[in-house]
Parts: sequence; C-alpha cells; structure tokens
Amino acid sequence: TLNLPAGMLGDALHRHRDAILASSLVMMGVAYLLFGSRGGFGVAFAASVLIGFGSALWHPTAAATLTSKFPQRRATAMAVHGTGATLSDSLSPLAQGVLVASLSWEHVLWWHIVPGVLFGFLVMRGLLGAFREDVKMTSRTTHFREMLGLLRQGSFVAISAARGFLTMGRVVILT
Repeated sequence: TLNLPAGMLGDALHRHRDAILASSLVMMGVAYLLFGSRGGFGVAFAASVLIGFGSALWHPTAAATLTSKFPQRRATAMAVHGTGATLSDSLSPLAQGVLVASLSWEHVLWWHIVPGVLFGFLVMRGLLGAFREDVKMTSRTTHFREMLGLLRQGSFVAISAARGFLTMGRVVILT
C-alpha cells in the first residue's frame, strides 16, 4: 500500500505536516468531485488514486501528529481520534442516505469538495507552526484536566473532525 512511503514522507517532512494533512483532505474532496462528474472509467480511476493517496497521506501523518503533540497521552489522543472515526462510520450512512434522498448522487459527491477544502484549511490553520514547539507533560495529577484539554485543542479537534469526514466519504463509496 501507499501507507509506508506516505509515512516516510510524513517523517521526512515533519515540519510540513500541516500542509501534508491539509492537502490530503483537499485531494480527497477533489476526488469525490471527480467521481460526481461521471467522466468515465479514466476519471473514476484517477479519482480512486487520489482517494488512496490522500488516505495514505492522512493516516500515518495524523497519527504521528497526535502522538508528537500529546506525547504523554498518546493512547488517549488516538482513542478520541478513533472514536470520531467510529461515530462517522455509524452516522455517515444515515446522513448520506438523507442527502441522496434529497439530491442526486452526483450532487452529493460534488458537495464533498466543501468539507475537503474547509477542513483542509482548518487543519492547516490549526497546525500552522505546531511543530516548532515542544509540548511536555510535567505531572500525572493533571491527567484528567489534560484529557479534557484535548477537546479544547484546535489542532486535535480539527484532525479528529477531518478524520470523521474522511471516513464518512469512504463509507458512502462502500455502501
């Protein structure tokens, strides 16, 4: 798969993880727009490649970002991140079904560009310069406060929300 080279790219360009994460979301939004264009096999193939590459760029880079941003609470950060994915896996078929009942499937796919660009921008903005600072945990007594603090971290919420929308799009394709 593309995960290994994408992970290596994320490590090599660790100071640019904000751009990698943002571009992966935009790339997937563009891919769904292409799917909705009904451009034939070639366009569908190109869109599939974009989704695969965007997904491969997203996962290892997002995991590395979360674990470097929250080094003492890696498991908690990944668990909250995974919870967002699970919720989107559960809710997206319902949401997409409502949308397809209201709009054509092409229009539903076209609209995927909006969250791709919007969350790409939010991730880029939320993580801009985030890899120049070193965040360290000093005490175990602050664990609960820091767990709640995860939900106030713009970069964490942006990555988790974007991951949720990514999974929603994947579930739509699979269902």
